[in-house]
Amino acid sequence: MLDYLGTAVGVELARVTAVLKKFEDAGVDGAKMNLGARELLDELARREMPTALLTRNTRRSVDGVCRN
Repeated sequence: MLDYLGTAVGVELARVTAVLKKFEDAGVDGAKMNLGARELLDELARREMPTALLTRNTRRSVDGVCRN
């Protein structure tokens, strides 16, 4: 889908972007922490270890998941 998104223009770009937004919004709504994730993040913070997130999702959806 991301390859196609890179080639879409005009009305088709708007349509594909809306579909992608719909799926990302559903992912945000259903997002839950994996078992042990909180403890891992807490331990990494305690050890002052840098952390990062690598994703192809939009910043908007990542922010939504992090808020949840």
